[in-house]
Amino acid sequence: MGLLNLESASIALDHNSTPVAHAKKYIMWAGTDQACPVYSDVGLTTMMANPLVADENGQFELCFLVDGDYKVVITTDRDKILFSQDDISVTSPLFFGTAKTFNTVSQLLADRVLGYGVALGRRRVSLGENITVNECGFTYRVLSPSASAPDVITAGGVKLKVVATGNGFDVRAFGAVGDNEADDGPAIQKALDAASVDGGGCVILPVAPKRWLTTQTLIVPPSVSLIGSARTGGTRGGGTSNHAVTLNYTGTGAAIQLGTGAVTCVSAAVEGLAIVSEPGYPNYRNFVGILAYDFRKSHLRNIYVEGAETAFCFTGEGGAVAYVDTDNLNAYDCVKGVEIECPTPLGQVSPFIQALHLGVREINGCGTGIRLGGGQQNHSRIELRAAELGACDIGILVDGDSGGKRLTWQIDGQAWFEHNTNGNIVLNAGTLYVSGDITQQDSNVSGGFIQNGGRLIPLGRAAFEDYSIHFTGFTSRGLVRAWSFVDEGDDHFHCPISGARAEVIGGGSKTGTHTRYGDGVAGDGSGGGVIINDTSIDWTADWTVGFLCYNTTNGNHLAFSIEDSVTDSSLDLSPRPGYLRVRTEDNGGGRVSDDLGNVQDNYLRQPVWYVISHDATAGTIRFHAPNGEAINEVTRAVPPALTSRYIPVRSAPDR
Repeated sequence: MGLLNLESASIALDHNSTPVAHAKKYIMWAGTDQACPVYSDVGLTTMMANPLVADENGQFELCFLVDGDYKVVITTDRDKILFSQDDISVTSPLFFGTAKTFNTVSQLLADRVLGYGVALGRRRVSLGENITVNECGFTYRVLSPSASAPDVITAGGVKLKVVATGNGFDVRAFGAVGDNEADDGPAIQKALDAASVDGGGCVILPVAPKRWLTTQTLIVPPSVSLIGSARTGGTRGGGTSNHAVTLNYTGTGAAIQLGTGAVTCVSAAVEGLAIVSEPGYPNYRNFVGILAYDFRKSHLRNIYVEGAETAFCFTGEGGAVAYVDTDNLNAYDCVKGVEIECPTPLGQVSPFIQALHLGVREINGCGTGIRLGGGQQNHSRIELRAAELGACDIGILVDGDSGGKRLTWQIDGQAWFEHNTNGNIVLNAGTLYVSGDITQQDSNVSGGFIQNGGRLIPLGRAAFEDYSIHFTGFTSRGLVRAWSFVDEGDDHFHCPISGARAEVIGGGSKTGTHTRYGDGVAGDGSGGGVIINDTSIDWTADWTVGFLCYNTTNGNHLAFSIEDSVTDSSLDLSPRPGYLRVRTEDNGGGRVSDDLGNVQDNYLRQPVWYVISHDATAGTIRFHAPNGEAINEVTRAVPPALTSRYIPVRSAPDR
């Protein structure tokens, strides 16, 4: 008892699409010319003439058939064929008692039996009545004929609202099919809007037969979460085969946008999906995966983007991106993996990026892995937790505004950089704090860490393995070192960066806060501290060295010495109460010492990285803060025993 629900067979049209009055419609068993029984009612009790005859407008009455496959031929009243189609499948909607039930969503949407009025072959529905679909357990509520924004409309004109389940709204209930052919964008957006009308909730993208195809930008409203049904992996190990829920966006704007400028997207989320374009696609490397435009107090998690111009773009242009948490972001084969660009006019504080946690898992094969651009950006951090940035042109690029005073970021976690052609981290502007363990594998890479401007402030645990740390304001040629030490016990330390050894001297002592990377040992105010035996220093070359020290309390300081253990020549920097002591000593025991006075207390009460710059030609040593600013400065000829001594550079040991 199925309805012959074929749109092209409901009206007779000539080759000019003009209705043909009194046309005839023959209904036959599939593959034959044998006419079959045709009925006017769902119960198949009242037979109709076969062929059916159209009215003055070429319109045929609805008719019902036994479930099966059929052939339909439409002719003029003089038997000229207008339409013919074989193998038309007819199946039954399940209408029993007062319930109205369909097997599939597509069957519901194609239905032309349900209607608001009483008509031949029609079944009346009432406002507020429920209709169900067996396939996924969806429920729909009948709206009034005048409803302005129904979730779905049947072919017969019945307007319906999707009833949310305990998990939220499934996009399939709105007509999305996931066959990578039909445009699912309107249905997915309908689901997002329905969740918003309900006051917020989840929109579910389940595993599709193929991919969810959309030609339009999906706008996520406030308090709505777009959730894929599976955790999305990194860029290695099979590419998109790792990603069970994939969105194929074919436009050139943004696949998903959060915030519109007119509406701030608050308390929203996108999770667990891949957004993919591939070589040969019209939009390949010409779209944005996720655009955070005006996005606050929300999160992004477990997302993979491939083949985009920019995988993840945070702009704040519509207002701000603030208090946003992201985790397990992955990008592959994009021009830019992550871009954070906030067009704040000079002298203004809005729009702005603030308190953004950027949790990166893997960025591979991109032009730039992460770009921190211009505008007002502060109090935000990049967490590279067991992360990799590799095979890019530049791993992390900080270029910001001129001078970069409005951009401050911190890098945390454990990161692996490799094969980034023009640098693992390039700092042209802004302020970059670095903590955690950052490791590079520099095969065929021109430069690890390159600083052309801005400020680098290591926070004690940054472990750069032979990085070229170019502090602002210095021409750094030859060897560059940044020391941090691992406690080996018995007052001995080892630097995994340079291979240097260090040991406690004088009245120095260890405390719990001084036994791991960076700040050495506490002294007693009378010569105690740590001595560094680093024979990789070449006293005939120009070089820059940065190392950390501070004065914990008055008279309890941390002293650092660089010593050539063969000749007992040394270079010493000691933070003292209110000043820095700088001392050089030649191998004959002669000692030259300077006290750099007028040092502000805040330079000494917390760990600070200082810089020693050696000019071999002039035979001078200069001392600066790591931002290139002179805290105080001394220019002194290096003792002859130091300038004449050449000690070959020693590479860091393998790990």
